Amino acid sequence: MWLDETDITHLSLPQRVRCGVARSYQISSIFLDFTVVENVELALQATDRRSFRFFRPASTNAARVRQAQQLLDTVRLGDVGGLSAKRLSHRQTRQLEIAMAKASSPKVLLLDEPMAGMAPDEAERLALLLRSLAADTAVLLVEHDMDIVFSTSDRISVLCEGSLIASGSPKEIKSDPAVRSLYLPDDIGWSE
Repeated sequence: MWLDETDITHLSLPQRVRCGVARSYQISSIFLDFTVVENVELALQATDRRSFRFFRPASTNAARVRQAQQLLDTVRLGDVGGLSAKRLSHRQTRQLEIAMAKASSPKVLLLDEPMAGMAPDEAERLALLLRSLAADTAVLLVEHDMDIVFSTSDRISVLCEGSLIASGSPKEIKSDPAVRSLYLPDDIGWSE
């Protein structure tokens, strides 16, 4: 794996983060007993290599609190920062994880099936957020919901059993014979 001109294949996870990669996993990983803003503050504290003080609450740093609130605003959770994280909906939990991932100011944000388990309207709301994030961060999305993939992506790579079978624009992927035969049967209605 290369990021810019750096081979990150064998780097540790912390080293990859320092190179500009952040990710959100398919299974949620937040601190349920913390507030929403405290989750983001902790993620920010983890990226600050100068002040790794575990015995002082992250909220004692006013600049960090402001930055956490800005990240929550970016992912459209600014109005729920004081809520306990366990009160969030599934979509909001995903949004919180994205805010936490963005705490490291990544060049590339890897998202593993962020829409899994969401109702279609919730998935579309998250897709709108992902499109807005792509303005300043490259987003690599692993997703099986083809409607979401086509509506959020500039470029799509299709894998089958670990092998790349096609890569291109959404229009090119929709018309690719191998992709169509494997994933896009005509009766689904994806024909142009």
